[in-house]
Amino acid sequence: MENFVIEATDNIPSVDIDFSTGKVTIEGEAYSEEAAELFSQIEDKIDTLVSNDQCSMITVELNFMYFNSSSARRIMHMLFKLDEIAENKTVNIFWGVREDDESMEEMGEEFGEEVDNANFEIKHLGSS
Repeated sequence: MENFVIEATDNIPSVDIDFSTGKVTIEGEAYSEEAAELFSQIEDKIDTLVSNDQCSMITVELNFMYFNSSSARRIMHMLFKLDEIAENKTVNIFWGVREDDESMEEMGEEFGEEVDNANFEIKHLGSS
């Protein structure tokens, strides 16, 4: 199966879902009016990834530079979904933050508190 890829725009993050390795990478800015549609597509592809019996582990890298409140709700929904998946599969979530981005680090800490089953780690990426 081919990777699911969305190229970044000014207000949509890049998305790369590798079905052969179980790796999901989302990075950039997310403040599109179509946040629900974007994250719904991502969640559908995660469902496809979960149904892949060859994939025993899912690794998710979230490297946001900025997102608005509607995207934050959809990100949280996606994290709840991943946490539910982690009841049956290993799920590792890495929340990437730049060293000088305290607000994004705080968001990661808040989101991480809501994750019980998946492994959630804040990863420092260096300064922007």
